[in-house]
Amino acid sequence: MRGRASVSWRAKAHNRPVMASIALGCLAWAIAVPGSPIGVGFSGSETGIGAGQWALYFWEHARAVLLFDLPRLFGGRLTSISPASPGAVAAALGFRALFGLGVVEMGLTGWRRLRPNRAFHATVRGAWVWCEPLAALCGELRREGRLAAPAGRSAATPALELVKAFHHLAT
Repeated sequence: MRGRASVSWRAKAHNRPVMASIALGCLAWAIAVPGSPIGVGFSGSETGIGAGQWALYFWEHARAVLLFDLPRLFGGRLTSISPASPGAVAAALGFRALFGLGVVEMGLTGWRRLRPNRAFHATVRGAWVWCEPLAALCGELRREGRLAAPAGRSAATPALELVKAFHHLAT
């Protein structure tokens, strides 16, 4: 187990993808809102860029991140919007970076949840904090002595049963 587990640490770890999504949405809003100083730096073939064109522009960037920019190599542009000022270029790069980090975060979260044979050593309190959000996953905890190893292998117990049984003793 990495470091000490606490309830606030677990809550922060579960909120990382949500916070990245909120940041991505706020950046997209700051770019596309009419009269935005960032959005003024973008140019398009139209006099005013509508919501549909902005949606296509953001989808184009998301698709480029997911498909490793292959659609742009083959000339697959969805909209004529392009950044024309340094602030607009920074906003477009920020959108791509946040979207790419979100994809990586979702992939890592899925891999961590589905990876078998995870093992960690913890106190009862640490096991409670670690196992409570993962109640749907199957697992087992073994209660072993502190200083002396048991003579044989200790009996396997479903994780939540052991944690519930000794939760009141946790400090």
